[in-house]
Formats: sequence, structure tokens, C-alpha cells
Amino acid sequence: GINAEYGEHCGAAMNSFLRMLFPLGLVYCLRNGMDTADETNIMYFRAIFVTSKVLLLGVYCYIYLGIQKNTDTRKIKVSAKDLTPPNPMASALGADVGSDEPPELMTCAEYDAKILKTKFTQFFMQLAIIGFLHVYNNLVIPLVLSAVMGFTSLHSDQLVQIYVLNHDPADPDYVSELKRPFKQATQFGEMLKPWQDAQEAQKKQEEKRALKAQKKAKKSALAAKRGR
Repeated sequence: GINAEYGEHCGAAMNSFLRMLFPLGLVYCLRNGMDTADETNIMYFRAIFVTSKVLLLGVYCYIYLGIQKNTDTRKIKVSAKDLTPPNPMASALGADVGSDEPPELMTCAEYDAKILKTKFTQFFMQLAIIGFLHVYNNLVIPLVLSAVMGFTSLHSDQLVQIYVLNHDPADPDYVSELKRPFKQATQFGEMLKPWQDAQEAQKKQEEKRALKAQKKAKKSALAAKRGR
């Protein structure tokens, strides 16, 4: 019912809020609980970073093999905006990327391959940025933070759900999240979505109550007319 749906969305919102606070807590603990200038600790941080990136690269390679085996020949319409995360600033300035480009027809495998290519690009860009911060600025906390955040976001990744967790996009339980083209979230989209869903559920609940009250009022008015 509406109450159960509202409670589920509130729980998801709380989980997202905790995920938002987690990196802040991690940074605080690293700064105050460990000596980030100690050479031994720095070696541990480097080992954690390299291990996490190797594992993440392995996940992406596994997904790539799964895409190669995908025999789904259904065509979907994909626009340039479907292949890149939305840019709120560009939207506000009226400069959305690919807003005037016609959609392109491609198979599910072709679409998934383009999404995976974007993830590979982001992966190597992050390696370059974190490496620069560590080598030239002697920052070590980004090593651990990048490693941890890379894995905490995997569970919500659509390609991971399809090719690693074997979730069927046609299954009613997953169709809203895994329908292609995927919903492209902004930087804070995943964090805000559960709160938005909770507000939507509350709105539906209020509309349902108002409709019941309206029906009850009509019945009372009809009964009063008959009593006359």
C-alpha cells in the first residue's frame, strides 16, 4: 500500500544519507586516527588503492565479456544526452549537450558498450587525478577515499546489476532502474532520488486521503438529500 511504499522510500533515503556521511566520517578518522605521514601507513594506503582499482578494472572487464555475449537484437532510441550524465549548470544556461541531435538506433549491447566505454574513460581519468594529487601534492587520503567510494557505488551501477548480479531488465522488480536508456544521475542524483521518491509517495498518500474524504462528503450530502 501507500504507507508501505512511503516507508520503503524513507528507508532508502536514510541509507543514501548515511552513504553521503560515510566519506566524511572516513576522512575524519584517517586525519585524526592515523599518521598519514608515516611511510608504513602510506604503503598500506597505496596497496589499498592499487588493489581496489585492479578489482574494479576486473569488474569492468567481466562486464565487457558479458556485453560481447549479449545476443539481444532489439533496437532502442538513444540520444546524446542518454550517454552522458546531465549537467545542471549547462541546463540552466540553455546549453544542454546534444539537445538538438536526433536520437540514434542501436542494440542493447551497443548501448551498453558505449556506457562501459564512458566508465573506462572516467576510471583512467580518476587514476590520473588521484595519482597527481598523491605524487605532486603528497596527499594520501584521496587514495583510500577513492578506493572505498569506487566500491560503495557499484551496487547501484546498472551494468553491474545486469551483467554481474544477473538482474533481468524485463523483471518488474528491476525495470524502473534497468530500463534502457538508463537514467543518468547527476553528481548528487543518487543521494537525492530517495528523498524525491519519499516526497512523491507522501504526495500520493495525501491525494488518496483527499479523494476518500471527497467521496465521504458526497455520500453524506447524498444521504442528507434523501433524508429530506
